[in-house]
Amino acid sequence: MLIETATAVRSTPPSPAPARGSAPAGDFQAALAAAEQTASTPPIPSHWNDTALATLISGGRGGISTEKAVNWYSKGDKELTAEDIARLKEQYDVTDLSPQGYYDLVADLTQLEVLSGADCMGVHLATAPPPGRYFVPVGYSSFSGNGHGFRTGNMIQRFTDAVDVLMEHLAWADSAEYRSLSRTDPGSAQKLQATIQKDLTPRQRMLELLTQLQR
Repeated sequence: MLIETATAVRSTPPSPAPARGSAPAGDFQAALAAAEQTASTPPIPSHWNDTALATLISGGRGGISTEKAVNWYSKGDKELTAEDIARLKEQYDVTDLSPQGYYDLVADLTQLEVLSGADCMGVHLATAPPPGRYFVPVGYSSFSGNGHGFRTGNMIQRFTDAVDVLMEHLAWADSAEYRSLSRTDPGSAQKLQATIQKDLTPRQRMLELLTQLQR
């Protein structure tokens, strides 16, 4: 297999101040930077706020109302009840969600504490590996996210695709071929696997919840 190498670099620009209301397009880069900066930490409302999430969902185009509040303190340690599932199925079609519908559903899931505040933002982020040299199959991004921007619509399919890609990356990082390529840095594979798992875990949880809500 042909391979290419990539050196991971991570920047941490300033975070946006908390805000409410529709997300302005100009805040997109600041919101993205703030989300990336805190991707591996517990929820911090001053950085992870409703407007930051709305800008990520809209791709900076705005137009998403944040009237429904996200519970950023949710630990995501509860499960949907039969009543929750029935109500949410009636309210949302998870195979055809608008950006607003997706935002509102995510807010509801955090209020029910079945989705954590960290996972709420984590499903929109791609975590950069620790600084170092990593081997990536040709044609793959050096990061584990899909790199195509976030889209709504059929969210079952969106998250299935994202999980599949991340599983492929995880298998590659655990392969004998990767270990042979990185033999001068024995810890490289473990570091890369840990990075990929950070992106995989919240997407798997989101897919699990969405699957329960499929009509």
